[in-house]
Amino acid sequence: MLLSVAAVLTGGALAQAGTTTTGTLIGYQTALQGQFRSLGAPTGGRVSLIKSGKNYVLKISGLKTQPAPDLKVWLYKGDLAGASLNVEVPGRYLVLGTVKRFDGDFTFSIVDNDISKYSSVVLWCNQVKTAFGIALLSE
Repeated sequence: MLLSVAAVLTGGALAQAGTTTTGTLIGYQTALQGQFRSLGAPTGGRVSLIKSGKNYVLKISGLKTQPAPDLKVWLYKGDLAGASLNVEVPGRYLVLGTVKRFDGDFTFSIVDNDISKYSSVVLWCNQVKTAFGIALLSE
């Protein structure tokens, strides 16, 4: 089932990047993973960057966060180990989609196959310009 279209943000321009889907991933291999830690709101859950054929998907498992409007999922370039609440730096992130529920499991397609430049996943509330949580990706 198709839930939403993801987008790439480049200097303020919006372009199609992938889709958000639900269901089982068949024939996949986990490339990177991490655990959400809270920043601007209580946030928990696991993230897995998964290779499926020639493509990658991001799977969020057991997400729990505070309800908020316009909650986005980003892949982020750069080290966020000591991140503050505002990590919005144009050109440093790929918007994968919007989270409409505040708990559960989610899967997002990624069209950028060069995942080596991304080191974190950010749960971003666009309305209040705050990172609710981040997950550092590692093997």
